[in-house]
Amino acid sequence: MAESSSEPSMYVRVKRKKTAIFLMVEPTDTASDLKIKIHHITKVATTDMKLYLDAKGEVQLDENKSLSQTIAELVAAGEAARKDITEAKNALEEALNEVGIKSSENL
Repeated sequence: MAESSSEPSMYVRVKRKKTAIFLMVEPTDTASDLKIKIHHITKVATTDMKLYLDAKGEVQLDENKSLSQTIAELVAAGEAARKDITEAKNALEEALNEVGIKSSENL
């Protein structure tokens, strides 16, 4: 398991079917570390596990990245998406103004 850092521990919820497991993890833990913790509880082999960030199973956790790295990447992706949306909104407002249509505040 990864060594403790100065960052505080956190809880994660692991769901499978109708079972939820709450684990205390360190920000430096990786998906591999989580699998070992889950194995101690469920006795399911770590090689039989896949961990996902989302309930639909579309975004798999990277085995080698720490949880803090994964969180930082998600935050950065969210900020980039917000920036893209703001830029698209501004471009749309400019285009509407050019053709004489007033944009609403709800754009």
